[in-house]
Amino acid sequence: MEELPKERVPTPPLPPDATPLKTQVSGHFYGQKETKLGMLELKDGTLVKPLIPHKGDKEWVFYHSVFEPSESMTKDIENLRPLLAQYFGIWNTPLHPGINYIKLENITQKFSKPCILDVKVGPRSWQPGSSDEKRVRETQKYPPQSQVGFRLLGLKVYQMASDSYLELDAMYMRKLQPSDILTKGILLYFHVEENIAYKKKILVAFIKQLKKIHDWFSIQTSYHFYASSLLFVYEGLVTDVQIDQELSYEDMVDVRMIDFTHVFPAHGLKDENCFIGVTKLLNQFKAALQLLS
Repeated sequence: MEELPKERVPTPPLPPDATPLKTQVSGHFYGQKETKLGMLELKDGTLVKPLIPHKGDKEWVFYHSVFEPSESMTKDIENLRPLLAQYFGIWNTPLHPGINYIKLENITQKFSKPCILDVKVGPRSWQPGSSDEKRVRETQKYPPQSQVGFRLLGLKVYQMASDSYLELDAMYMRKLQPSDILTKGILLYFHVEENIAYKKKILVAFIKQLKKIHDWFSIQTSYHFYASSLLFVYEGLVTDVQIDQELSYEDMVDVRMIDFTHVFPAHGLKDENCFIGVTKLLNQFKAALQLLS
């Protein structure tokens, strides 16, 4: 018997106070994939992320456990909060009945020309209890991930000379060999053809922030993360005068942990998967700085 084609899901209407998130570089985009749901930017500058049925609720539970006041708050969770985008609860719209969104800080909103890199962290992206089929499917997305320790998902970089953006998606990233990660991935993110002095200072600031995340993973025993990412953002629009000045480069960059649909209790054990991933990513950023020095 011939299989009937799947019914196409129409793209849900946009709420009047929302637009598709223009700084998104990976994940579920509005109007695409099966659900047609995606991240939206609200007029107040925050963003909302849809809780995809059957898995999104886990992400809400995680954010709620980290940000809601509780007598059982641990030092691990207290130190984790600054590493995440601020959580503002659940958001709904009558135009999307039955769909809940989580409302979050948009960390790209403060930048004039945000340059964005999304990196999935850890040699392994499938969660405990996954079927053999799921493990194979995840591994095939980027087989070198077990060696590299992370996977570049996408980037968007402002180029001052042309007043345009260079955008590279997941399909480009999946073609990178381990030996290409630095030169055809990370260094492209910093668009080193322009403002070398500025890019070196940006790299130093990123390394400082990455070390904070690395230090947290080196001791925390509350959570194990699978298929979570780090989102990097830096300011792409600067003048020569700004570069010459003693700017606070910490304010020109931001790094946060994102994507928490596969978070599990650690039961007192260290998250070796993410610790290895962050360590290897930190080493790549240090190598990039060394090449530019």
